[in-house]
Amino acid sequence: MAAEKHCWFIVFILHSIWFVIESESTGKQVPFLTNLKASVSCTCGNPQPRLVHIDELEEHRIPNAIFVPQALLIHRCDRSVGYCHAPVHECISVERDEEDVTFHVKNLFSASKPQWSTITLRNHTRCKCARRLVSSTGAIP
Repeated sequence: MAAEKHCWFIVFILHSIWFVIESESTGKQVPFLTNLKASVSCTCGNPQPRLVHIDELEEHRIPNAIFVPQALLIHRCDRSVGYCHAPVHECISVERDEEDVTFHVKNLFSASKPQWSTITLRNHTRCKCARRLVSSTGAIP
């Protein structure tokens, strides 16, 4: 019962903020309840596909090398994947599989043939809402 009252209080506050913003905005208007329903419909639970470029993965970066393909599709849990009702919660991975992914790697400054390289990546398989961790400085990482 207390959680239900808390949710309605949050809805009231958000609705009040929306009313103030709406009166000052000149762009396309998205009604508060439409926005709320859209957010809530994206529940945390299923990881979403993300295109990740190999050169963005620090642990797999090789100087002067080109990976073919340059990116891969993996599944991730994060704040953009699912809505968590509590403001202190975020969508995190609770299950994952390791996958070996093979690439063709060519050194830019070498005449040698491209080499095959396999890297192991974690693919998220299930997400859930959990409390955000707070660092020792009090900031949420």
